[in-house]
Amino acid sequence: MRRFHVLSADQFIAQGTSPGAILSIASAQKDSALRSQLEDTARIVALETGMPLQIPGAVSEARLRAANDNKRSRRAA
Repeated sequence: MRRFHVLSADQFIAQGTSPGAILSIASAQKDSALRSQLEDTARIVALETGMPLQIPGAVSEARLRAANDNKRSRRAA
């Protein structure tokens, strides 16, 4: 098993890395333990800096729906 050195949240903050960039790095990892560690670090960076926890350029599902989408307001009969 290979061990990888992951920067701490303080180190990422010191070099100006956004939480989204850390999530982007995490999404490219095949090792689930490493991916989880990077995701946790991204959450800490987001909390400490107040920056949003999202991958830059990612489009959320809410932004894909049209503004007049009535699916949310439909009620079950």
